[in-house]
Amino acid sequence: MNFFPGERIDIDSTAHVRRGLIDVRVPDECQAAVRALPSANVTVAVRPQHIRILGDRAASALPMTVFSLEHLGKESIVIFDGSNGAKVRAIVEPGFRAQVGERLYIGFAADRCLYFGSGSGRAINASTALLG
Repeated sequence: MNFFPGERIDIDSTAHVRRGLIDVRVPDECQAAVRALPSANVTVAVRPQHIRILGDRAASALPMTVFSLEHLGKESIVIFDGSNGAKVRAIVEPGFRAQVGERLYIGFAADRCLYFGSGSGRAINASTALLG
């Protein structure tokens, strides 16, 4: 799991999680649950299979530097150096090519994320928010 800590902010009455270049609009079905968290500190968690490598710098793209590439047969894993020294992992198609030190851009869909409040230990995603 990849973790992106941030702060919940409201933009036009809509909750976002923001830190540096990361600005994730919380999906509508998770809005109430994320706003009900006791702290504005929210961590966005994204599974490696939900990270997408983008062809160029899109508006919501995050610049990352390739740390290593692991070819595992039916899939490959790209490990990136994150801005705070944390490693970010993405599962990609087998045979994906990249060079160590290469700058690539990643993105992910907000509806595929989990949201954790500071100290709550409970994940909020579309299915848990709808179930209550």
